[in-house]
Amino acid sequence: MKKIKLNLSRVWNIVCGLSSIVSIFVLIFGNKDAIIFALIYFCVSLSIILYVLIRAIFKYTKIGKNDKYARISTDIKYETLDGYKINYETYRIIQSKSVFLDSIEHGFKWSGTKPAKISSNLQKVGTIKNVGEKGDDYDTVNLIFNEPLLYNENCVVHFKAELDDSDEKSETMISYKVSSYAEFIHFRVILKYKPDECKEKAKVYKRRIKSDTLCKEIEIATIPFDNKTKSFEFLQERPDIGFYYILRWNR
Repeated sequence: MKKIKLNLSRVWNIVCGLSSIVSIFVLIFGNKDAIIFALIYFCVSLSIILYVLIRAIFKYTKIGKNDKYARISTDIKYETLDGYKINYETYRIIQSKSVFLDSIEHGFKWSGTKPAKISSNLQKVGTIKNVGEKGDDYDTVNLIFNEPLLYNENCVVHFKAELDDSDEKSETMISYKVSSYAEFIHFRVILKYKPDECKEKAKVYKRRIKSDTLCKEIEIATIPFDNKTKSFEFLQERPDIGFYYILRWNR
């Protein structure tokens, strides 16, 4: 915003200086031609100011680029009572980097064979696009805000998928793609069907998003099962940009 004000102030100072000269010209000559000239000058000056303002807004709010919003934090929850019926939810805090942001595309990937039932407690669910099994490509859903966000406004985005894994075809994992800076990501996997004295461990990996060679997953953490909460939990502050973070466990 300071840069926008600086650009406008420079243009405004130039216009004001020239306006003073034109005013003297009109006072001295005071004829019809001078008045017409002053009106033309005023219109041109106003057009220049509007052009600088619009150009500054487009430049400093990144309109037309992929970064329509900043991802501040992400909380992911995977919960199941029996191992078959699964509730998968994400809560994300985002900050708008557009002058007017009325919706976002939320990516998700379900490895099971039965279709997911998509909903949201905070946004309206729009178009859902399925890409099928195409490597790392994500299906997407358009989440529509009840009220559009203006530049630098924050918002909580909610996504929920009700999943059926009764044929046990899905992978037992959750992941997050870190394509831009985030304060933290938080994974929580709640498995209420596990026995009271479960001694299993989950592992956390990270893998590069893009690479010319076949990337291997790098193990970064081992998490014991918490029998009190029946869950695995992992928090990563300021995750590395350009990586997938993946939590895997045994069925």
